[in-house]
Formats: sequence, structure tokens, C-alpha cells
Amino acid sequence: MANKPPIFELKIALEDVEPQVWRRFRVDPLCTLPLLHLILQAVMGWKNCHLHCFEARGARYAMRHAEIEEQGLEERRYRLRSLVKTPGESFTYVYDFGDDWQHSVILERTLERSRSVVHPKCIAGENACPPEDVGGSPGYRRLRLVLSNPGLKEHAELRQWAGELSILADSTSSIRTC
Repeated sequence: MANKPPIFELKIALEDVEPQVWRRFRVDPLCTLPLLHLILQAVMGWKNCHLHCFEARGARYAMRHAEIEEQGLEERRYRLRSLVKTPGESFTYVYDFGDDWQHSVILERTLERSRSVVHPKCIAGENACPPEDVGGSPGYRRLRLVLSNPGLKEHAELRQWAGELSILADSTSSIRTC
């Protein structure tokens, strides 16, 4: 295993939402960006229903798709280690171009490969992501406001739409996907 790179420990945080949603996870830096996308979907609890891209060092990495205006670099040709290499470096993961969920991802540390270092693996985090198609951060703030105020006329309708989601949990709520 001397020629293989160490395992990356990353922290992903959803930007512009309260309470903060974040996860710490381990992943192989040799994983392709399409695989990293699937790992991020699982770690964060998204449903993989929308397009995405990665942004790092002034470059954009995305899948080829007619709905993506700025195609950027073909993500299938790149690996995680193309985005970050050393602790402290970061990149952005954007999910759902309509809701525009921006995630900051930082390489916190590297771990020597061993049989005891399982990957990919989510090892910590707080709070569940907002529901899909809520209208991004502004829509999520509005949803939380309406659901916490039964006197508002939209309350019953949004309560039905949201179902039994526990989206009003505080920062001590459990992690949905880890």
C-alpha cells in the first residue's frame, strides 16, 4: 500500500441555513467526481433528483447535460484529488441549480490507509438537510417560519406538504443519514 494515497477526512457544510447542517466523512481521494457526488448525496441525505457541479480553483466540473449552461470540465475525467490535495484546501459542491444549495467542503486531514480506516464512511454531523424543492435557503427560512406559526394562513398547506418531517429540529437533532 506504499504507493496509494492516504484516505481523506472531509467536512461538508450546507451554506446559508440555520441550524447549520454538516457532516464529517472519510473517502478515497482516488474516487471519481461522479462517485463523490453519490457519496455526498448519501452523506447529506439528499435524494439525487437534481443536477450538480463542483467548483475548485476557478474551475467548474460537471456532467455533460443540455440543461447546464456552463458545462465546464467533464467531471467523469477527474477525481477528488483534483479538487483538494492538502489539509485546509476546500471546494464548493452545488446541488440543484434551481434551489442552488451551496456546500463548502474542506479537507480537514489525511489518514494512513489501513484495514481499520473504513471508507467511505460518515463519522459525525448535525441536522438534516432541508426538504428537496423547498426554494433554496429563502424558501427554507419561509417554511420554518410558517410551520412554527400555526396562525399563518399557509400553515396547514405547508404542514401537509412537509408531512411529518422533523425540519424544525434544533442543533441537537440526530443525523439523518450517518
